[in-house]
Amino acid sequence: MAERVLITGANGKLGRPLVEALVLAGYEVCALDCAPMSEQEGVLTILADVRDESAHEHILRFHPEIVVHLAANTDIALSHAHPEEDARVNMLGSLNVLHAAKTAGTKRFVLASSDAVRGKAAPGGVPEPESPYGVSKLAAERYCGSYRVIYGLPFAALRLPEGGNEEHAKTALIRAIRGEYEGVIDL
Repeated sequence: MAERVLITGANGKLGRPLVEALVLAGYEVCALDCAPMSEQEGVLTILADVRDESAHEHILRFHPEIVVHLAANTDIALSHAHPEEDARVNMLGSLNVLHAAKTAGTKRFVLASSDAVRGKAAPGGVPEPESPYGVSKLAAERYCGSYRVIYGLPFAALRLPEGGNEEHAKTALIRAIRGEYEGVIDL
């Protein structure tokens, strides 16, 4: 039986090609996004915002074995102008999805994080985010770590390079889905 994978932010630049790749690989995919998506054969599409209770309920109903959380505000300039909105999406939205994944009995949680959490720190060094966006993504990573400690939910948080190669990001996400990464990974 195919593994059930739920992807938030499925209509984004990383989400669309990841959904296609997972369907081709034989996964059962649920695509959740706050922007309308075109129907795709073999994909359950859900229109919901990760900050809302409805997203939590949809995740519980789909009962995924793996959750890939791509949904985020990635506009660093917007995070400077409206840090509270950035926090609502990237911290509280991530927490809502993480909690739903835990409640649904998900076996693995994959977070698309960002190298913005590092700031000027070297890869593997102590993060020193310089933007509200970086702070919010670091908080999401920390929530994942706490859910691993408290609830035993395995996770991989991939620090994807800002403006990086989308094919490289997709490959890394697929490897994380397969369980080849654990914890916070600097890419």
